[in-house]
Amino acid sequence: MTRPSDFFLSILDLFAVIIPGAVLTALLWPTLEPAISEQLTAVGSWTTTAAFLVIAFVGGQLAYAAGSILDRPYDRWRTRSIGDDPFLRLAKEFAAEAGGRADGVNMYQWAEAHLRLWNPAAIAEIDRQQAHSKLFRSLSVVLVFAAVTGFVNSRDSILLGAVALLPPVVWRFFKLRLRATQDLYLYYVISGRNVDSGTKQTGG
Repeated sequence: MTRPSDFFLSILDLFAVIIPGAVLTALLWPTLEPAISEQLTAVGSWTTTAAFLVIAFVGGQLAYAAGSILDRPYDRWRTRSIGDDPFLRLAKEFAAEAGGRADGVNMYQWAEAHLRLWNPAAIAEIDRQQAHSKLFRSLSVVLVFAAVTGFVNSRDSILLGAVALLPPVVWRFFKLRLRATQDLYLYYVISGRNVDSGTKQTGG
């Protein structure tokens, strides 16, 4: 039997998928709602709300996937801004000292896996930060869509609003992602030293 606990909505689902998807659907709703209502009202009034939620989830997933196009510009911006990341260098030095990192596993994946195993509180904070950064990444896609929609439909207020909001939204994504990544490496080093210390004490 299916239980409520079988349906899990993570903070990433909420911020990176559901909220941007709802905004995207709200932009499309004036066009979609008449056709949906005509087809579904006979079934029940709740079906229109259900259709909105389904479209929001699917639209949010598409926006989330399309947002990955910003990852490469982010990498270039990070390289220009900070060059050799001291947090990444610190994490690599510690990983080399501690040993055990498998070939083919990048430093981010290794640090994240370590925190998930050894420090749930730290990884919960990283998940929260990453969810916030991906909210802005997905919203960037929604704003591009809004600008195109405003231009095609001659809705100047939507066009100008989307164009005005896009640069600060992208900038906020860059800043939040950098902070989340650097905090991940810092927490990894601190947690790793604590784990090693505890293991040595237990072994002693």
